Amino acid sequence: MNYKIIATDLDGTLLNSKMELSAENKAAIEKFTVMGGHFVPATGRSLSEVAHEVRALPEARYYITSNGAAVFDTKTGKAIIQNTIIGQEKAFLLETLRKTRSIFTIHFDGVSYVDLDRRDHDLYRAYRMSELFIQHIEDKDDFVGDFDRFCDEMESIESCCCFFESEELLEQCRAALLATGWFSVTASMPHNLEINSVRAGKGIALLELAKLLGISPATTIGVGDSINDMDNIQKAGLGLAVKNAHPDLLRIADRTICTNDEHIMDYILKNIIQ
Repeated sequence: MNYKIIATDLDGTLLNSKMELSAENKAAIEKFTVMGGHFVPATGRSLSEVAHEVRALPEARYYITSNGAAVFDTKTGKAIIQNTIIGQEKAFLLETLRKTRSIFTIHFDGVSYVDLDRRDHDLYRAYRMSELFIQHIEDKDDFVGDFDRFCDEMESIESCCCFFESEELLEQCRAALLATGWFSVTASMPHNLEINSVRAGKGIALLELAKLLGISPATTIGVGDSINDMDNIQKAGLGLAVKNAHPDLLRIADRTICTNDEHIMDYILKNIIQ
């Protein structure tokens, strides 16, 4: 078989426009793993936020989460790869988010946390969160009181998904973080920033996982639709962008495939895997 790992983004890529995993994709995932391949979800979400129907797949053992900050082995329930924000980097990140009045979710040890004292849907809307993301927070995240203290006491941070009152504050935060050289700053939605250690990335995690599994980097596939998939597209042996991807991703991908509504795993199995 010419490719041994397929690491695919979820929202806008593997999942269709209704946020569903199609029967065609399920069948293709099963067939690929029977052939000896590794199907690896690669998401900006924490492990706890991954859609139930993806987590229910028996074929998915390894998960690249938090934009590559952690890779979890669901057989053991442990992170086997961690590239997190620590020490003075962590302190600077939290200080900057507070200065720019950001509302953010914070990922730690596979779980996403959010501030209980700012649990207000009108406030979320003022920070330009979509209704879908607001519902996602309510369904998937853990609300924590005394959030500042909770964040300060974390030993490390996998990633943060941040929203701001204005583009000016968003750009102020982005510039301050990038100036340090410590952080990777991407996005998967309008009006948000996703912040990781510069040591993290979906593609970095994919290659580290391949090394652990004894698999050549040349036999890896990365698939995605958003800016936070760029590292995966660039570092995989074959980088695939779905047709509905961000224009910047379409420009750098080795190949453009079908849309997320046309069963990307089925497409890859029929047109690329030999």
